[in-house]
Amino acid sequence: MFRCLRWLVSLSLLLPGLTAMQQLPPGCTSLAFDGQDDFVLVPHDPDLVSSTFTVAAWMRTTQRSGFATIVAVGEDSRNDVAGWWLYVDSAGRFGFAYEEAPRTLPRWLDSGQVVADDHWHHVGVSGTPGSGFALWVDGVRAADFPTYPPIVSSVNQVLSIGCMFGFDGPAQPQPPDHFFTGRIDEVTYWNRRLSAGEFATLALGTPPTTSPNLVARWALDEGQGQVVIDSVGGRIGQLGAQPLVDPADPVWRSFPVDEPAVQQVRPGMPANPSALRGDPLGGPVIGGLWEPSVDHSSFARDAVGDALVVGGAMSNLPVPGLGTVLVAPASSVVLGPVVPGVPFSVGVPDDCALVGAVLFAQAAALIPGGLALTNGLDLRIGTP
Repeated sequence: MFRCLRWLVSLSLLLPGLTAMQQLPPGCTSLAFDGQDDFVLVPHDPDLVSSTFTVAAWMRTTQRSGFATIVAVGEDSRNDVAGWWLYVDSAGRFGFAYEEAPRTLPRWLDSGQVVADDHWHHVGVSGTPGSGFALWVDGVRAADFPTYPPIVSSVNQVLSIGCMFGFDGPAQPQPPDHFFTGRIDEVTYWNRRLSAGEFATLALGTPPTTSPNLVARWALDEGQGQVVIDSVGGRIGQLGAQPLVDPADPVWRSFPVDEPAVQQVRPGMPANPSALRGDPLGGPVIGGLWEPSVDHSSFARDAVGDALVVGGAMSNLPVPGLGTVLVAPASSVVLGPVVPGVPFSVGVPDDCALVGAVLFAQAAALIPGGLALTNGLDLRIGTP
């Protein structure tokens, strides 16, 4: 007889084989902006306005009204010229705008890509004098503007996240405007033009911790408090209009998405006995335990133990005398055995990269002379 064991396995062993529902920014926290008055303010720094540059951020919104600022260096109080700004327009498309000289109308560069779909997107722009600008969405070059002149690099204005200062009106002082509704994460600025391969890597959620010529990075991973810190140059951004809590503060969010956990029965074809039961408390969530069990009331009553297979790829392979294998063996780990009917304890790492990932599970009863296979459970990892 097997000892009663409660198995705890790290699903990080399966990470290379997991299929995520969508790409997510690195880290577990982001800032949520209400579209009314929320913003982050970083004091002016001339290194954040360069004629050769790349600026990028992760964003998630459904906003399709007005002009929503993701991140910007706005209009100058001295010469009435703006630096640059990333935005979402009234059609939900990502774009970039800038002024090339004092007192000129902005140049609007439209990517043509809709990003206001309630999914995370990595957006960015790169520019070089003589080569114009390129706009990027989710690691893919979305639009080119090779003949456009460079931006003005002598702009004396703050950097703002979630709003614009000093835009389309008298020079500063001017209140913030063009607010963003949704979430923003991982704001970065380089004084060089990134390559296609680098944009593709960033869009996979890889943090740019060692990237050459990275001038500023606000990872927005603080998770609490009134400031955000640039991990490269030490520049401190303030949430809202004052150092203390105020209505203009964006709100910290603990997870990049709110994802419901799923545990869906899959019998296979031909169907196996429906004996593997999901956790009565629901599907697997990050940082939690998922505890399925095998019901032996009408299945393999002579079993001496149960095992659980969890993998990153499904299968439907009939095996004579055994049943239908529903989890691809090459991408799986085995838990158990446990006493028949005792729940398995599957520990899910507290790792935001797992949110929305798809897994597949199937149990096997150890019976005299062999195994008996159960139905499968198709899983999606959710948030608590």
